[in-house]
Amino acid sequence: MKNLLIFISLSFFLFSCTSDTAKTPERQLAVKKSKEGKTDVEMNEKIKNSTFFHESKKKFYGYYFPEKPIKINSIVLYHFFMGENMEFDKFEKDPNSFAPIHFNFNDTKSKLLTNELGQEYYETTYRVGPVSYFAGPDKINFTGKDEKLGNIKFTGKMNWKLRETETIDKPVLTGDLMVGDELFKNIQFTWFAGD
Repeated sequence: MKNLLIFISLSFFLFSCTSDTAKTPERQLAVKKSKEGKTDVEMNEKIKNSTFFHESKKKFYGYYFPEKPIKINSIVLYHFFMGENMEFDKFEKDPNSFAPIHFNFNDTKSKLLTNELGQEYYETTYRVGPVSYFAGPDKINFTGKDEKLGNIKFTGKMNWKLRETETIDKPVLTGDLMVGDELFKNIQFTWFAGD
């Protein structure tokens, strides 16, 4: 009888340990599925091993214009562009396709021209595409490189409440931009959908 009680107690103890392990946060994380059919652990590995990553649940599309001029000698930041999700998807499969995220700069010493719509533009411009990027819900990181401008690094945060209501008269994106050796902190960008 004594041996039977010991056996029952031991069995209950082992069962309790197994149940507790199944309920640990690590275990729950490993089995939790995302909408893409991958576990969170798998998604985290995908992000960690990706040179290019965007959060497909967010709409980044648009032109982001700095509220105040960002100048490096005669070079001025014109805008920061982010594309549609399908453009991100295509680029992440084929990096030789159109870059869905890039910085555009104007050389204000170059000739000022006029297009067929009567809009003025500078003859010399610089479009800096990504060497890597991370476009997530909490942060946007970008690195690029240009022969003239050098290394481009950007770290920013989107105000999704304003961005998702398509606010055009208030800053929706704030971040720090490094162009070569020049660091510009807390740049505020307004958003425009384009023509």
